[in-house]
Amino acid sequence: MDATISIAPSATNSIGEFHVFTVTVKVNSGSGWVAAAGVNPKVTLTGGTPAIFDTSDCDDGTDVNGNCQVVLLSDVPGTFKAHAVVDVTVGGLSLHRETTGLNGNSGDATKTKVAG
Repeated sequence: MDATISIAPSATNSIGEFHVFTVTVKVNSGSGWVAAAGVNPKVTLTGGTPAIFDTSDCDDGTDVNGNCQVVLLSDVPGTFKAHAVVDVTVGGLSLHRETTGLNGNSGDATKTKVAG
């Protein structure tokens, strides 16, 4: 029994432009990796307070592809790091996964906002 979580993409763009992080959760109950639909990853942000940080799509749960999205908009330059966590049950086993870059999980996603 296993699970993974990822968040992407990392990118640099101008202030005032929306950036969308996609969180993906997959599970493997022993017969291969499949999307984890209906789970609720939590995403936290470090590096400042953006004008908009909308996690409502992930709060509503992942779609049939195991995905949900988080929207970030900043009107000031800076670097933001998005960290995702999920608790998921696979074959009766409760698993906790984080975007640590270890054990098949992605690292955190970084968004750099620049003036221009």
